[in-house]
Amino acid sequence: MEFRILSLSHKQPWQPNKLPFEVGDAPPFGPETLPTGVTRKFEGWSLLLGKEENAELLKWIFGTYFPKALATKSLISVPARKVPSGLGGINDVLGLLFPKGVSSEKVVVDLRD
Repeated sequence: MEFRILSLSHKQPWQPNKLPFEVGDAPPFGPETLPTGVTRKFEGWSLLLGKEENAELLKWIFGTYFPKALATKSLISVPARKVPSGLGGINDVLGLLFPKGVSSEKVVVDLRD
């Protein structure tokens, strides 16, 4: 049995040119020990949806689930914090995300700025 974690949340400090986890490894959350026979593998949900065997799931999510969930407000978007200066603002974004993270908001960089 494989246990997949489909989101990422971490509290590790940001280090330039280093991810706070190894791609494919478990991110630093969840139970420390798992039942015998269960392995943990981290894959972002968008990575899973890009696989050919999940084409019908991708179609259902964007064609059925998201439209209905948005219409009934069972899925709502989080507020956006726009960071000015286009690519010049990337270091500011990293400073927001990695020392302590953000909660219930997304951070947006407009490359046209």
